Amino acid sequence: MKFLCKTKLGDFLAGFEHDYLISLEFPGDFAKSFIKFNYISGNIQKFEHELNNYIEGNKKYIDFPYKLINISDSKKFILEKLKDKVLYGKTLTYSELGNICNVKNPRIIGQAMKINPIPIVIPCHRVLSKNPLKKYYSPGVFYKDFLLELENSNKTKI
Repeated sequence: MKFLCKTKLGDFLAGFEHDYLISLEFPGDFAKSFIKFNYISGNIQKFEHELNNYIEGNKKYIDFPYKLINISDSKKFILEKLKDKVLYGKTLTYSELGNICNVKNPRIIGQAMKINPIPIVIPCHRVLSKNPLKKYYSPGVFYKDFLLELENSNKTKI
């Protein structure tokens, strides 16, 4: 099931399987075709609360159970390494993440970032190109810049 999560950045679309987060889509045109239910489970409300606390700069991470589904084991490995090793307010390049994951080709890292179904929870916005003029982020560069600035300005406050 998918639910809208209201934030100051707009309405995110969060997908759940049972009580696990399985997808997170940034604000966009999808919002017109979904309604926010008056009654939603406590777990979904908890996720919306976690997401808002993160976006408002009150938390360094979103503490919520998730599942990575329909993703190869090698891509799951890369995404989990990113989540575990690259902390709030820190960034690294595709090559540097490749070194952590023992992956020689940075394009494989890029592919894993592109298919990340739960951005922010798995912080692919923290992975940068060596060339500062090249910015990639599936949800849009505006969101990447917002998240990096948010983390950079709050890393010593939280």
